[in-house]
Amino acid sequence: MPLVAHSKVENSKEILIWRMDEMLDELEPMVELSPFSKKRIKSFKSYKRKVEFFTARILISLAGYKDEDLTYNEAGAPVLKDSFISISHSDSYLGIIISKTEEVGIDLERQRNQLYRIRKRFIGEKEEELFDIESLDVITIIWACKEAMFKMCYREGIDFRENLFIEKIDFSNNTIEGKFKYDDQERKMKANFHIFENHALVYTSYF
Repeated sequence: MPLVAHSKVENSKEILIWRMDEMLDELEPMVELSPFSKKRIKSFKSYKRKVEFFTARILISLAGYKDEDLTYNEAGAPVLKDSFISISHSDSYLGIIISKTEEVGIDLERQRNQLYRIRKRFIGEKEEELFDIESLDVITIIWACKEAMFKMCYREGIDFRENLFIEKIDFSNNTIEGKFKYDDQERKMKANFHIFENHALVYTSYF
């Protein structure tokens, strides 16, 4: 079972990370799907999407939930019975964060050189002044943090440069500070990050 991390952080958040090594027929016996989920997964054409679907439900089961406890809202974001949840996947990993007390976001991002080419799309001028955007570690962390922030505070029309801001990255404590600005709303955010096996893991919450 390639569960690579299962930890509780800040007393209220639970994080689980799974390395997706198994074939689909190995995952299927690990979790009982509801009739709705069985019907839904049959509509997926992508084999990888099916693996991700099962893996997410295996992780929530390890956290004490059932498949029917996980639904999706009109925007396609996951909704978990009695808790906040965020889900992310990369090429090799799938991770979830659950909190019973506050909104949260998570992102798993593989380090890749393509981020250099698109960095102007998600890094603003102030962030260019603050951070070393020639560092792949730095731009991967910024991208992953903004993805996690976006999942947590989803609004129509959010721009990663204009609405999501990273103000501080502390590599000694693996923490990030930032803010979300949209129309007349502004909220401070905090995040933690970890670099492992050419991936960045970032999880966010509000101050």
